[in-house]
Amino acid sequence: MIGDPTTDMTEKPTGPDPRRLKLRSLIDTYWTLIFVVLLVVTMVGVGLTYGAYGQTQVEPVEEVESSWTQEIEYTHSATVVRANPLFPVGSEFTNAQTYLSQIAPEAQISVASSYQASQAEDVRVRAESDLIVRSVEQQIGGPEGEEELSGPGGEPTEYWRDERSLDDVEAENVQPGEAVEHDFELNVSQIEAQIEEIEQTVGSTPGDLDIRIVTTVTIEGTIDGHEETYSRTVEAPIAIDADTYSITNPNQGTDRIERTTTDLVEREPGPVRSLGGPMVIFGGVAGMVIFGVGRLSGWFRLSDREQEHLTYLIDREEYAEWIKRVKLPDEARDKPVGQADSLADLARLAIDAEVPLLQEPGTEQYHAVTNNYHYTFDPPAVENADDGDDHDSDAEKILPFSGESGWFDKEMLSQSDDDQNEKQDTTETE
Repeated sequence: MIGDPTTDMTEKPTGPDPRRLKLRSLIDTYWTLIFVVLLVVTMVGVGLTYGAYGQTQVEPVEEVESSWTQEIEYTHSATVVRANPLFPVGSEFTNAQTYLSQIAPEAQISVASSYQASQAEDVRVRAESDLIVRSVEQQIGGPEGEEELSGPGGEPTEYWRDERSLDDVEAENVQPGEAVEHDFELNVSQIEAQIEEIEQTVGSTPGDLDIRIVTTVTIEGTIDGHEETYSRTVEAPIAIDADTYSITNPNQGTDRIERTTTDLVEREPGPVRSLGGPMVIFGGVAGMVIFGVGRLSGWFRLSDREQEHLTYLIDREEYAEWIKRVKLPDEARDKPVGQADSLADLARLAIDAEVPLLQEPGTEQYHAVTNNYHYTFDPPAVENADDGDDHDSDAEKILPFSGESGWFDKEMLSQSDDDQNEKQDTTETE
């Protein structure tokens, strides 16, 4: 029976490094593919280098040529005009969330517009405010709780609309930072009477009342060296309840107006393009030269003996778990001997015959002993040994007159060595 394959008691084979042999064999097998890959790498490097140095790279850069801002300040207040037990007549409430329409029915609205710029000339500012009252139908409860407009095209359905001017003002030669103000009053009682009159005329509608103050500010003139015309509109919604009303301040943030220019600026290649391209070219060309010279010189091609040795090493690695170091008994040597052509053949024979694959300690001889026969395998000789046929062939290359037609041959060299040894022995005896 074959022994336990879990314990490796074998000795490592001698000879060339198997990794180098495998690498040479791999390179020789796939040399064409390696050369094509290196060629592609070189072309990529050429493309990177051409992109970095062969053509001008430009990119659009946007620069701010001038910048100025426009501000709107919106305030509202109401004054108590009717006697009451809580607030003295003449009391003023400013920017209150809710006003009492019974004691303070009139709201004072103040709108201040201004702009900021580094320089300006002939600037004209116009501000106008309108009161818009309308009846619109809009359905709440659209997708994800959003407002769903019921009109065509997503617009609310408007049943009627009343629009009237509240105030407008225009100022010339307005300087940066100078505020242009316009004030007006809003009588809530009059708005309610106006709504009642309209509903009596057109009838009751299913829509909701929408009341708001719409203010539009327009600035024209030469600002930062450029002719500018800029308009901004803000809206202040008004909610009227039974005896209260509220005014919601509009978005009073600052608007920034910028004039920009776009220029094409030459872009310097980055380190990846400027250095990476030449380095990739160098690596690709160097690789092609090295592998090309190696291919032509036969550096990667294995000789027959190296190929046999590599096959032996591969077989030994594959069947290493079946190899046991055991000294072959003399009785086994007396059996008829069969020589295997490869270690794989001997290993398969041992496995089929259910006998162990043995390695003679201190040697690289392998044996498989059955009841009637003794099978063996001797690994091929390695080329890097100091003796062997290769050195004989090297001698023939070095000595141009060796051989049958020359002045001397190998036998003459051997005879000369023997004569020299006899002379040395005679001298030592004397």
